[in-house]
Amino acid sequence: RNHVPGSRLTMRTVWLFGSLVIAPLVIVYLFSLQFLNRGIDSWFHVEIRQGLQDSLMLSRAALDLRMREYLERTQAMAGKLAYSELDPWSELNDLRKGSGATELTLVGGNSRIIAASSDRLGESVATQPTEEVLLQVRQGLPFISVDPIAGGGYLARTAVPLTRRGGEPRVLLGIYPIEERLGQLAD
Repeated sequence: RNHVPGSRLTMRTVWLFGSLVIAPLVIVYLFSLQFLNRGIDSWFHVEIRQGLQDSLMLSRAALDLRMREYLERTQAMAGKLAYSELDPWSELNDLRKGSGATELTLVGGNSRIIAASSDRLGESVATQPTEEVLLQVRQGLPFISVDPIAGGGYLARTAVPLTRRGGEPRVLLGIYPIEERLGQLAD
């Protein structure tokens, strides 16, 4: 402003160096910002979604395996009952104790309960099967389901056909408790 000799040259030099410094500074700033956003996200971004899906598949597989085990137990007991000449009630009671079931019920024609065994004291009434269960079993297909119970937890319900030579068609129903930890995983 005072027209000092060399002041214009100094001003041009400052502008030139300033513009030369600002361009690389902006480029380095944008690059480092992009690097930090991608880098830090990749450090802390664990594949949570994949882990959750894997754990869900694992819990489903464990529950399916347990249900198949219960169905196989019920089928094995039905095979024993088909050839047994003993009293159905005492036979059911022994089979229930050996299988881990909480309830076994033998149902005959017209949904009539022939024999039942339960580990719940004071409850003498067996669980009556639904018509859908009986229809599926009478078609020769085994039935299994997982049902929630009041107060938390789950029960596995199984039903298999029991055929005796010359006798009426029967259905063996089994109710098994599902472990608390497996029930929590199912939830």
